[in-house]
Parts: sequence; C-alpha cells; structure tokens
Amino acid sequence: ELEYDAVSPAQRGHTMLEGFDVCMLLRKATLKRLRVGIVPLTAAGVRHMLHVRVQVKKNGACLALATAHCTAGKEEVMQRTATAEKDVTWSAIEALTIDGCIFAGDTNMHAEEVIPQQYREQWDDAWEVDGANATLSGTWCQDWMETTHPLVQSWRFDQFFLAKLFYRNVPQEAVT
Repeated sequence: ELEYDAVSPAQRGHTMLEGFDVCMLLRKATLKRLRVGIVPLTAAGVRHMLHVRVQVKKNGACLALATAHCTAGKEEVMQRTATAEKDVTWSAIEALTIDGCIFAGDTNMHAEEVIPQQYREQWDDAWEVDGANATLSGTWCQDWMETTHPLVQSWRFDQFFLAKLFYRNVPQEAVT
C-alpha cells in the first residue's frame, strides 16, 4: 500500500486549463482525508484553490489544508486578477478552518506584500516565524532581472501560511 494519498483537482472533475495544476500528498499514517473541494479564484475559473479537510489521527484535530497557484503579471488587468484571487483565497481558507489550517502555494506576492492586515492576528507566514528576512519573501522579478540574478535567487516562489487557530494540541509531525 502507498504511504501517501494523492489529492488533485482532477479527482473532482476539473481539467487543467493551463497545462499544469496543483496537488497535495497526504501522509496516510498521520492524516485521514475527510473531504476534498475546489474554490474558483475568479469568475472565469481558470485558477482555483484546492482544499482538503483532514483529521489528525493522533489527536482527532480537524485541519484544512489548501494550495493554489495565483496569477502573476505586470499588466493592470493581471494585477487586478491576482489581487482578487488572493482576496478569495484568504476568505476561503478562513471559512474552511476548524481546528487549524495550513495554506502552501504559489501566491506570486510582491516583495513588499505581507499577510493582509485583517488576517495578521490569525495567520503567520512560516518563513517570517522562522526568522527569514521578510523583505526577501517576494516572488516578483523586475523587467531588468534575469532568473539568475542574485536577488531573484534569494526570493521564494511559494508561501506557507499557518493559522494561529489551533484549539487542540496538534503534534508537529502532523504538519510535516
């Protein structure tokens, strides 16, 4: 038997409009999959957030795990789309959270962007908690930058947010 449970939007009947998509691997020894869902990030529905409700086997805590790949681009319409996607993402993960939530995804946030103020009390950016320099947490390359530029290499392209809403003592191995 496989040690991991693979979860993808294809299991919910979604097709990959861009030729790639998001997925999750759940460690079966630690987590029991309860429910899988999809949240469209925009009305056009090109991008979406995959979320899975799981139960931690060790203590019964119910967690929401979510991932998404947000739009990136410099054109005004793309930036508006990206902002709308992030707003939907924050609202959706807040609504899905029971005992706790972990969001890990490619948010394409700019270097100066942080968790929106209205969510900072409930959420932590894992890299900031770990002591990383928040000014290097952006995912945006300027026109003059090549992907080999030293600044680009120091940026992360995915973000990992943790809810501060754990009501039960969730063991560390449940989220690693």
